[in-house]
Amino acid sequence: MGTGMPAGTAGWNLGRMSALAAGLPQTVSGQTLDRQCASGLMAIATAAKQIMVDGMQVTLGAGQEHISLVQNRHMEWIGSQHDESGLRNAPLAYMPMLQTAELVAKRYGISREATSWASTTTGSMSTAVQLPSATPTA
Repeated sequence: MGTGMPAGTAGWNLGRMSALAAGLPQTVSGQTLDRQCASGLMAIATAAKQIMVDGMQVTLGAGQEHISLVQNRHMEWIGSQHDESGLRNAPLAYMPMLQTAELVAKRYGISREATSWASTTTGSMSTAVQLPSATPTA
């Protein structure tokens, strides 16, 4: 399970807790990936790799939107201290993810409607690739 900055209900091995919450047996392992960006995508890619390369028969890859829930005093504290060397080389390196998304959308003229459409469409297309009988909604 991919998530960014796990905390609260997502803070205790989200991959394992998600498997248990879904009713999977306790013998099923779980893994939490926190990349700070594209964690869900990495979890899905990792699950696919485990089948293609590692010979596993069944895997599950998913992501959870969590970053909007941790924009609080804890995040302010984390953001108050910076590595000056990193800032010299990349002045926006410490920009929070939500601001990064807004900046990218503004810079490239991408509306919220377009991003919603893209996420829905790519999800449908992914399903169609995995399940040949499915028809994409794009």
